[in-house]
Amino acid sequence: MNKFLVIYSDSGKKPDASAEELILTHVDYIKSLAKEGTLSLCGVFMDNSGAVLVFNAASSKEVESILEKDPLVKEKYYNFTITEFIEANEENNFLLDCDNQ
Repeated sequence: MNKFLVIYSDSGKKPDASAEELILTHVDYIKSLAKEGTLSLCGVFMDNSGAVLVFNAASSKEVESILEKDPLVKEKYYNFTITEFIEANEENNFLLDCDNQ
């Protein structure tokens, strides 16, 4: 599996009366992605301007498809960018043994 960094940025859409329900639905969706191993890390920025997510997936198209099902993306509260990256870890000697430096 490849690793993808996703940055959610605030679209500027203001929450309405349904926002609380939408957030609960979003959290349920995020939990399901974590449980299946697709999502390995996520969190919001301290200033609430967006969020970061790290996905395990075969392609950026797969990640995009996953994100388009997120209730907060579907309702246009967040825009997103997707960037593939190589994880530095002991297995690849923190990228010293990796061809894609």
